[in-house]
Amino acid sequence: MSMNVTDKQALREAAEKAQEHGVFNMDIHSGTVLALLDELEAKDIVRSAQDYQFDQQADRIESLEKKTGELGEALGTAYKRNAEQADIIAKQDKWIKEVEATMITATDRAEAAEKRIAEQEARTLTVKLPPRVDGSNVPFTAHAWNCCLDEIEKRLAAAGIALDTGE
Repeated sequence: MSMNVTDKQALREAAEKAQEHGVFNMDIHSGTVLALLDELEAKDIVRSAQDYQFDQQADRIESLEKKTGELGEALGTAYKRNAEQADIIAKQDKWIKEVEATMITATDRAEAAEKRIAEQEARTLTVKLPPRVDGSNVPFTAHAWNCCLDEIEKRLAAAGIALDTGE
């Protein structure tokens, strides 16, 4: 049996009068006491359930706070690693620029060397060689002399040197 607000108010007034006069009120029946105990038990059950929910929520909040702390630490670690990676990238960019500059310098030097080689290869060497000898007077000596001149011309040609004999 549940008590409504009017019943509770009437019971309160009766209990207050009995207390004022120091008299036990017989109008309070065992049914009324049982109803009050039932309501008290029901409220205890509700309060216990609320306490359980509160404890569950507190545990969940604690778990979320712990997870938030862990995520904060992970984020801090990620920021630190990101900064380290940015530093590495900056160093790599600097190194790449240095390599590019070195390559440009090397390319410039190679081009200058190629130009110089081309100039050397394109030049004409003017050599005044003694004339070939007619072999009718001294055939063996003339032949040896002319073979030497042939060999000189072959070696100059093999070296890529153009020969202008002035002939």
